[in-house]
Amino acid sequence: MTIGMTRAALFCAAAFAAACAGPAPQPEAGATFLFGFDRESFGAEGVEMASSVARAQAREGFGAVSVIGHADAAGDADANDALALRRAEMVRRELIARGTPPQTLTVATLGERDPAVPTPDGVREQANRRAVASLATPGAFPPPDFDRPLSFPLP
Repeated sequence: MTIGMTRAALFCAAAFAAACAGPAPQPEAGATFLFGFDRESFGAEGVEMASSVARAQAREGFGAVSVIGHADAAGDADANDALALRRAEMVRRELIARGTPPQTLTVATLGERDPAVPTPDGVREQANRRAVASLATPGAFPPPDFDRPLSFPLP
């Protein structure tokens, strides 16, 4: 009886590992919005990019849209986190204004962490002042269903 339970436990552990080891869903489309120094707004080019992202989501049937705000290394790290979040929120508002369903959007900030162009602390860099909108295929990041128990497919 102990052997049977051990096999069952091993089977469950192997199934769980297989479910977790698969490749993470990757975004398939998106856009990078650039911002001026200490700015959280963008011009006509950013508005057109937001329109393009919203059209792509509607046309291609993409599911979730994540918007990650970034800042360069100039200034205080906490202030940069806050500024980067405001940039991501700006992109979110533009996407909603152009038809992206609000429930498909998530917003986060990385502040001055994860720069596009690594620089020393205190250095301004245009490429790092950005918000990146990434679209994922439908079902890649399903919304949580708190009424269903957690499950995964068995091999």
